[in-house]
Amino acid sequence: MGICTSRFRAFGGAWIGSHATGRRSGGRPTSGQAAAWLRAEGSLTVHLRTARPPLSVKVLAQGLRPCNAGDAQALGLQRGAAVHARTVLLIGADQPMVFAHSVTPAAAAARGPWKALRGLAQRPLAELLFTRGDVQRSPLSQHWLPAAHPVARALCRAWAEATGQPCPARGVWQRWSTFHRQGQALLVGEYFVPGLMAGWPARQAQRALRYHRAD
Repeated sequence: MGICTSRFRAFGGAWIGSHATGRRSGGRPTSGQAAAWLRAEGSLTVHLRTARPPLSVKVLAQGLRPCNAGDAQALGLQRGAAVHARTVLLIGADQPMVFAHSVTPAAAAARGPWKALRGLAQRPLAELLFTRGDVQRSPLSQHWLPAAHPVARALCRAWAEATGQPCPARGVWQRWSTFHRQGQALLVGEYFVPGLMAGWPARQAQRALRYHRAD
């Protein structure tokens, strides 16, 4: 299935935040398979490549923008502060799988430890996060965003536009964590559509937590 992104650029920079307020993971029961995906440690890129190869990255939006309230709180910034944000769609076997969003203070991307973020192009963010020994990651958190949540509504609109089909489920699962390098934070949020996850293969155990470009 081809991926249409002709109207994503304005959308990608506006709707999504790496940290959106929602219900904790206990707010909605999950199947064992969905829970395994939401709690998967290490590189999500490697997990998705194993489940549905080949995996590709489609950049929907990237650049400077004002920090929204959720991201500002998570990063310890003032709301409206300049941040560098990147929104992508992870595609496995020509099927969209996960929306992902990363955001870091503008200075950290301009001349700081996350400056390589600007040159990733279609390469996965995992190349920066799981190949460097000085990157530390916070524990993963999960939220259930119900259908009425602005992010859930926007993601379902994006899903319909990307696939030409109605969103397969109401509400979305969000998981997020913060990566630290040289005192600067990079917040990463990943968004899973439950109806889509039901069709994914069972997640296999990851052999190593480090990312390898040859994987």
